Order: sequence, then C-alpha cells, then structure tokens
Amino acid sequence: AKYIRLGVIGWILLISYDIFKPFKKRDFFSRNWNNILSISTVGFILIFFHSLALGGELQSGPLHSLWIFYGITGILATSYTYGLKRL
Repeated sequence: AKYIRLGVIGWILLISYDIFKPFKKRDFFSRNWNNILSISTVGFILIFFHSLALGGELQSGPLHSLWIFYGITGILATSYTYGLKRL
C-alpha cells in the first residue's frame, strides 16, 4: 500500500506541469514556474521508485537495467539542474 500511495502522489506531482502549462502566462504561474518544474521533477523521481518496487516486468532481464539507467540519468540530471547549475 505504501508504494501505491507513492505512485499516486508521484503521478499527481508529475502531471502538475501539464495541468499548469496553459496558465504559464498568468502572473501567479509565471512567478512560480520554477517551483512547478521542481514539483514535477519530484513526481518523476517518486514514480521511478514506485515502479522499481511494484513493476514485476522490470525486475528481471534487460528492462531492469534499462530502467535503472533511466532512473540514474534522471536523478543525475535533476541533481545538476537544481544543485550544481545553481551554484
């Protein structure tokens, strides 16, 4: 149940970008656009961990290695974008 909740919360955070994109030109959303991108990125990371925990077809074979590669690449890109790049 914990990983299902993690997936639902991650999905909601991930689609926040798509929900708020039509309103990007409005004052509130334009001021907070970087926060919306950060929230969506957190959603991606939560979904990655959700899929590793519950994805039975990802637990063996080449798909597991590919999914690990995608997750590590996404986490490194997030670390660079919100960590090193801002320094």
